[in-house]
Amino acid sequence: MSEPMSTEHSLGEAAIHLLLHGVSVETRSGAPMTRMDLEPLTQIRAAGEPTLEIALQPQWRLPISARTSAETRTVLRLEGEGAALLLDQEEWPVRVKPRPAFLAGQTPDGHPRTALCRSFFGSLLFHPLHVEAEGAERRLVISPPGQSRVVPLSYDDVLDTVEAALAAGEIDCVSLRWLQRLTPGELDLLICPLLQSIRRTFDVVIALDCPPPTAAVGIDMLYGHGADAINIPTLSLSAEALSDESRPAPLSDTLEALERAAVVFPRGTALSSLLVGLDSPTDTLRAITRLAQIHVRATWDLRLLQESWQSMRRVWTQADLVNLWRVLEEEIVHAKLQRPWTPHPLAEAVEIPTAAFDADQAGEVIRTGSPRSRTAQALIRNLIRLRRRLRVRRAEQSFESSEL
Repeated sequence: MSEPMSTEHSLGEAAIHLLLHGVSVETRSGAPMTRMDLEPLTQIRAAGEPTLEIALQPQWRLPISARTSAETRTVLRLEGEGAALLLDQEEWPVRVKPRPAFLAGQTPDGHPRTALCRSFFGSLLFHPLHVEAEGAERRLVISPPGQSRVVPLSYDDVLDTVEAALAAGEIDCVSLRWLQRLTPGELDLLICPLLQSIRRTFDVVIALDCPPPTAAVGIDMLYGHGADAINIPTLSLSAEALSDESRPAPLSDTLEALERAAVVFPRGTALSSLLVGLDSPTDTLRAITRLAQIHVRATWDLRLLQESWQSMRRVWTQADLVNLWRVLEEEIVHAKLQRPWTPHPLAEAVEIPTAAFDADQAGEVIRTGSPRSRTAQALIRNLIRLRRRLRVRRAEQSFESSEL
């Protein structure tokens, strides 16, 4: 970091190191583990990056890269059934969750389930969906990370994989992601039938991660057909973002979609991810507040800091990074976005309880406030289902007014 760190770290500081710089994995004797050795413990995410799911506390897990860099200072030492996290002579007991066994299977069409999805802390995350066009025909395919080939999307494959994950007791949420802006017509043809198929077959929460539709009525369609939570990336709310033509969507369209999502979706389930490092720390904190003012919960994408740490570490200090989590917590409470559980994996993937930044908490169980018992999850799903029944008529009226 750009400022000297004390010899005594909080667990929150260690978590930031893990998120930004990954972890070096060793055996009990201190020997490094090869990628092949790690394979039973890792899953593959963006750009083919091997990822570990590490539990720093019983209900606090983070997805951590097993790809190291010159900045990597944390070491994960595997010791039989247990593990320890080391940072500058300090040590914390942790757990590493093995890759779920259900992912070793194949789909009805003969594809490895890992080509379709990965899992993280109760969520089944399907790899990015992509719309391919052949003339007037449109079809959905799945793009496995780090691979050039695509997998044609089959409802049988999707439903089989969700069923296997549920049977194994691994998930309570299915997450779908796509990177293209879609029209309401494309949503109606491609995405909504998939949502309906999952919704009608399984009692599971559905989360989305996508750019804003080309028309705000698409938000109503997604909710009306089964989505329970949605992330629409903002990336940046700075003045420069207004004229940035490289953005996946104009900022005005993104904000319009987020404002609609905050009305249509349950409070606290409309999210927007910021690309940390694109703006100054001050502007990023302002963006968190601005999103909260329209009842949208901020989350963040740390890839830019991960990739360009050497050039950015003078701007983003340890204190600046800790402040992200502190301000987010304050804004969530102030805007009444706090929920027993935010049913979106992005909310889990960057969660660091603010109490974890207190060095005096060392050795204490740090609560995340996310109930994970089956009884709690069933109650939350029932509340989501009841609210949907009360609001779905409004979604239908939106479809009719748009002549869809």
